[in-house]
Amino acid sequence: MTFQPQLKKIADFGSGEEWIARTEMTMLDFLPFLRVDKSAEDVKANGTLKEAFDEKKEAATGLAMAIAEELGQAFIDLRRLRETKGVMPTEIEVSKAYRDLYGHLWAAYKGRFQDFMKLLEYNIHFIFDKDSKFDSLAANFTVAHPNVNGELIERVRSDRATWHEALHTYRDDGEHNVKKPLFTGHPMHSLHTAEVIFSNTWHAIEDVFIHCMEEELGEQLTIFEIPKERRDTMVPKKYAVGLRVDTATNQVLSRT
Repeated sequence: MTFQPQLKKIADFGSGEEWIARTEMTMLDFLPFLRVDKSAEDVKANGTLKEAFDEKKEAATGLAMAIAEELGQAFIDLRRLRETKGVMPTEIEVSKAYRDLYGHLWAAYKGRFQDFMKLLEYNIHFIFDKDSKFDSLAANFTVAHPNVNGELIERVRSDRATWHEALHTYRDDGEHNVKKPLFTGHPMHSLHTAEVIFSNTWHAIEDVFIHCMEEELGEQLTIFEIPKERRDTMVPKKYAVGLRVDTATNQVLSRT
């Protein structure tokens, strides 16, 4: 039987969406700079460094796409809420819409993104563990990755105390985490809240990734923030990898 390829439309949105450009598309840009730490014995037994790098890059590409898929499904849920202004024929449809949205966001952040970073050899489990373990696990992460900016820990700490906890609680318990009847509806069942949680989730993914990637680069490569007015409207990425050069001597500068 002859194989007949089928063309299917994956989505009706693309890299022009800021959340795609600043998560998946940015991740794919950074993957060529991943480190592969293999000893001579490992290379001899299991193949060349190039083979190891290609394998790691391929796996990372798949996980970056999986993150985007979860965020994309959340975006579809959010878009429907925008279209209806959060008003639907029945309360069960309202509940389903928000459960789907928040479920996909938590799966993208805690599931797919955590797997992605683990593959890159950054154990970010401290972001999601119990409060009682946070300080010790965060300290272990800092020891393991001394070149990651310490601001990351404080950013995560702030997130955990606000939207992160709200999303986690809702993801685990749904609307039933409210102990008393709410005749005005669940506090997470609002379009404004949905917009904020969606934005905060993909921004957190971007920020954690960029902070960690600072360690992946050598002394001469650095991460640049693209000024907002200079971002490509077709793919509005915020960050790029480049060389820092002394404009007077044209010499490449070290970051250290």
